Amino acid sequence: MTKHKNSKGDSMKKKTIIIASIVIVLIIALSSLLIYKNKVNKDYDKLTETIGIKKIEKIDYKLPKFSILVSGIYDNTITDVDCKDLDVYSFQAIMDDGIYKQAHKYIGIKVNDVLKMAYMDSFNKLTFMSSGFLQVAYSKEEITDNVYLVFSVDGHEYEGPEPMALLNPDVNARYSVTGIVKFLFD
Repeated sequence: MTKHKNSKGDSMKKKTIIIASIVIVLIIALSSLLIYKNKVNKDYDKLTETIGIKKIEKIDYKLPKFSILVSGIYDNTITDVDCKDLDVYSFQAIMDDGIYKQAHKYIGIKVNDVLKMAYMDSFNKLTFMSSGFLQVAYSKEEITDNVYLVFSVDGHEYEGPEPMALLNPDVNARYSVTGIVKFLFD
C-alpha cells in the first residue's frame, strides 16, 4: 500500500512540474513578445525621427525653364515664369528606401505653393505624371508642405526638357519621381 501512495504522490509531483514548466514557458514567451514589440516601436519612432526634411532655408535661385501641362478638372500650363515669385528652398532630405537611409541636398519649390499660386485648390486627387510614364497619385490631404518639385540634387541640376522631380520624403510615401511633365486633377 505504501508503494501505491508514493506512485500517486510522484504522479502529482510530475503533473505539478509539467504545469509549472508550461506556465514558465508561457511567461517567457509573452515577455519576449512584449520586449520585441517595444523594440520595434522604438525602431519605428527612431526611423520617423530621422527621415524627412532637415535644415530647410529660403534661397535666391533662378528656376530653370520648364512647362507642366495641367489637365482634368483644370486645363492650364504652369511654367517657370508663372512660378518666378514663389519661395525657393534649399534643404536636406533623408530618404529610406527600405534598405538604406540616404541624405541628399535639394533645391526646390513646394507643390502647395504652386497649387495656391495657380488657384488649383478644389480637387480630390492629383496625379503627377513623368515623361517616363511613371505616375504617382495623391489625395488632396496627402500633399503636405513636404512635397516638393526639385530642380537640383547634391549640386547637380536636372537637365533636359523636364528639369525637375517630385520629391516626398515622408516616411509613408518616400517618392522621388524625375521628369514631371503633367498634373492630372480629379
